[in-house]
Amino acid sequence: LCNTIVGTLQSPTADLELVYSLNGVIVEKKTISVNSAEHKADGLTAARQWAQQELKTMAGDRRARAQDITKLGMRFGIVTPGTSLLVLETLNDYVQYDIEPPATEPELLAQWTEQKKNKPVVKVQSAEARQALLETLVNSWKSWYIKPLPEQRRPDTVVNVPPAIPQVQTTAAIAGLGTIKGLVKDSGGRVVPGATIRVLGTTRGGISKTNGEFLVKNINPGAYSVRATAVGYDTASQSVVLSADQTNVVNFAVTPADIRMKMIEVAADPVVVRSTDIGTTRVLKGSDMTRVARDNTASELSLNAGIRASDNNFVVRGSRATEDQVLVEGLVVSDQFTGGLGSSGATVSPSMPSPYAAQPLNAVNGTLIADRTESLLGDRDQVLEDVVAKDKKVTLVSRDVWTNALQSCSKDSVYSWYLGHRADYGRNVGFYLDVSDALRDKGLHTLSLRVLSNLAELEGENHQMLRILARRLLQLGKADYAVDVFTDVRDIRDEEPQSYRDLALALDASGKHQQAVDMLYVMATRTWDGRFPEVELIALNEMNHIIGLHPKDVDVSKIPAALLYSVAADVRVVMDWDSDNCDIDLWVTDPSAVKCYFGNRFTASGGRLSRDLTGGYGPEEFMIRKAPKGTFKVQANYYGDRQQRLSGPTTVQVAVYRNYGRPNERRESTTIRLNGGSARVVDLATVNID
Repeated sequence: LCNTIVGTLQSPTADLELVYSLNGVIVEKKTISVNSAEHKADGLTAARQWAQQELKTMAGDRRARAQDITKLGMRFGIVTPGTSLLVLETLNDYVQYDIEPPATEPELLAQWTEQKKNKPVVKVQSAEARQALLETLVNSWKSWYIKPLPEQRRPDTVVNVPPAIPQVQTTAAIAGLGTIKGLVKDSGGRVVPGATIRVLGTTRGGISKTNGEFLVKNINPGAYSVRATAVGYDTASQSVVLSADQTNVVNFAVTPADIRMKMIEVAADPVVVRSTDIGTTRVLKGSDMTRVARDNTASELSLNAGIRASDNNFVVRGSRATEDQVLVEGLVVSDQFTGGLGSSGATVSPSMPSPYAAQPLNAVNGTLIADRTESLLGDRDQVLEDVVAKDKKVTLVSRDVWTNALQSCSKDSVYSWYLGHRADYGRNVGFYLDVSDALRDKGLHTLSLRVLSNLAELEGENHQMLRILARRLLQLGKADYAVDVFTDVRDIRDEEPQSYRDLALALDASGKHQQAVDMLYVMATRTWDGRFPEVELIALNEMNHIIGLHPKDVDVSKIPAALLYSVAADVRVVMDWDSDNCDIDLWVTDPSAVKCYFGNRFTASGGRLSRDLTGGYGPEEFMIRKAPKGTFKVQANYYGDRQQRLSGPTTVQVAVYRNYGRPNERRESTTIRLNGGSARVVDLATVNID
């Protein structure tokens, strides 16, 4: 047996008496003398072990002891839920994060001190300036809300100016800054997606979308040259003078470039490459092993970074079930730490190729080896979402396999089918979501909740996973549970306004209206990153919505009167999604076939769309106070996201309100999972006004 005992010495020396017993009978006693002077060199290691044990104890009450956990972790250099690990290598690293270098580096410390003196002071927006910004946003919203005439509903109407001067609109993302937007087309009038837009002399820029449109926000006022570049086209530039609180429209027409290159011939030995592999692949051949002093496969693999060998076993960093997936010869290694290669703890065939075999051995460290197999599904374009080991052969499984099976299950057989197939598909988040949905649709809410709870066990610190779990809990009517989960999300992603909004709406659903109002007010008054323009206004709208419906349950004495107003409207549509760095636009087409979208935010019929959010999780909001008769069509224009997600496809939520903020308010919600990453338009809902 090997035991570790940690503690703190109250004196320079101490005697530890260890008593070993078996079935209540003492079998051995041992005394160990500890001298701080003799073990001075081991002090840091011992102290860190003590701190780690203390952190484990505190984790049982992590919310109440959050500050203690952070303080102890900072003291002993241990990463905790409230801290991050920083690798500081250069002077710029210390300056960027404002961390004083250690005294053991006097030259570095002197340089850091000098740079800190010359570093400009970052001005934090004062409470008064923040209040003024909020009042400006509210006044702009009220001017739209109160004045019914179409020509008065458009506070950002384009100003007519000579063609040589870019058109100007009187809106901007942040007070005092400006925005540039426009369209990139070629000489034939076709849109050019993927063009790079740069505002020279600044760090601002953007990429044109699939429809050729681009948007560059938060630019300091001044004269700039804006440049558009795209592969296969000549560079185009335009000059622009940008004023505070204005949006300039700059359109580009790029000309196809005549690109000529000398022929380059590349010769190499043929290597079979799987185009669908994701990750870094190191190919080891038998001929390679004859050139190194290694006598087995595991030993040879250990020469690569991230691989450790022991006897004929090896461990690849990231091979735990909760980490990256590792394939050896196409077979899944689920957890080498449970026994190593060839033991009962691994899901890999124990027979390894000979070190001198002709065939190559592949070790792949990545997230998911997706494949496209025509013989299995008959469709090479269908992305396969899971890989499982069965009968020592790799079976590629698409989401359709379990969704089709669930559709054929009766109410009494769904849960038993789930238990029988959990081992096959249980590492895929979508499996639990689909099973939970199937159980919920059949009225089995308790079992649906039980299946859904697996998400918390898969990755307890994954904010995206927790956000999905909490939203499903709301759909199951478990608002109190959702509040607990959204509180964790807020603690993990405190820098995102959506974390506060999600928690506030869950609090409201659980009947805690005062806490919901307080949370939304905090969201509205806090300064956020520039990629969340005017999210404060949505927070204020939802805050006033709760106040209007529950006036006797909330105290608004601490909220300025200028931020309290009516939000009653015939129709309100709000859309958000669960993927960060995801660009989805809300489109609402009115009965006159006029589309309200980011390029036409104010319609003649009285519709208003919130600012376009090209990052984060939304939300985007459409409102119309007096809706004309007819049908409104609600759509999402999905451009795609810019990240790999273990939690599966992006999920879009849209809530459609009739008589918003009135006693007869009605709400309908729709949730859609956007399978696949290609850009497209998705129909979400229709609203009929009689």
